[in-house]
Amino acid sequence: GDAVKGCSSIFPWASAILYSQVVFGPAYHPLTGEHMSDVLSAGALDPEDILEADTAGFQNQASADRELRWEEHFRSRAPLGFETLLKGARDYLQRRDFSIDTFFTVNEIIGNFGDALHQCAPAAMIAASLKVEMLFDRDLIAARFATRQLKHLAKRIAQRLEPDMHKGPAEWKIIADRALGRLTVLDEKRHSLTRPAKVDFVVPLCSAGEIDALSSSLSLAFSGLDIELREPADANEGLEEGSWRARRVQAHTRVRGRFRHAQFSLHVYSVCGDISHHGTTRQTSAAELSKLIFASVSNEVKLHFGAEAGFPHVHLSAVEEEVPTGDVAAYLQHLAHASATNTLAN
Repeated sequence: GDAVKGCSSIFPWASAILYSQVVFGPAYHPLTGEHMSDVLSAGALDPEDILEADTAGFQNQASADRELRWEEHFRSRAPLGFETLLKGARDYLQRRDFSIDTFFTVNEIIGNFGDALHQCAPAAMIAASLKVEMLFDRDLIAARFATRQLKHLAKRIAQRLEPDMHKGPAEWKIIADRALGRLTVLDEKRHSLTRPAKVDFVVPLCSAGEIDALSSSLSLAFSGLDIELREPADANEGLEEGSWRARRVQAHTRVRGRFRHAQFSLHVYSVCGDISHHGTTRQTSAAELSKLIFASVSNEVKLHFGAEAGFPHVHLSAVEEEVPTGDVAAYLQHLAHASATNTLAN
């Protein structure tokens, strides 16, 4: 932000970052911005050869026009800054609306928290409160610790121990206090579940070559959950009483209740057209995809996804768009479908 504008500061770099994230997502060629389905449909190269080839021939007019349209769109948008967060936080606290601009601004402030704290203390506190709120369903101990730290920081600011901080208009402090107060309410509402928590793994894929990486990622993601997923009766067995690990297991047990683990499900979205078998044009079915993904993972991981025998069910969908937007389309389509069918996971 501007070093002298305080809470009126804008983030001049924000549009460029958003532009690069939209234009050069995994569904697009990393050097030209062309959608990978267009590159593959040309039939000139195998997917593995594309990144090593001379990319000069890939830059077509459609790709160039698309980049130009996005550049003009981001230039025409209102600049993002602290006031973007104020509006977004107000909408969220009043109507639970949380926009992409708000999410992006929160992350930018958290990434530069020290500078933001002196530029506009209430904005930094609002961003931190919203970020901590995201922790309550993921890491209860970390959320509680961060909440205590934020309350301590708020007292220091109120006592003017940091005189060079910009306080901003009165409305900023009101919203900051509401956002911080909401963390206390969330903590008080953490009760044991009456049913297993549901967790959806939403994975955008562009080609069959990414399946092995997905399989390895699932194995890695579940490799550290052995202690947390113990039965509540033996959750503290072998752990030093009062240790960080023991407190973490107790927090998981409190949230999880009598259920050993959540109900996981895998949702794969093909963002570059139908996923085909290696070296063929035949489309991969959901059952075949499940075998490819879970063939090399442990039976315990398969059990987490509801397969006591055989392979877990994989939800496979193709994303079809007139204007491809890459990975973000998969997440939005999943949220929209789950909301409409009342199957939204925790």
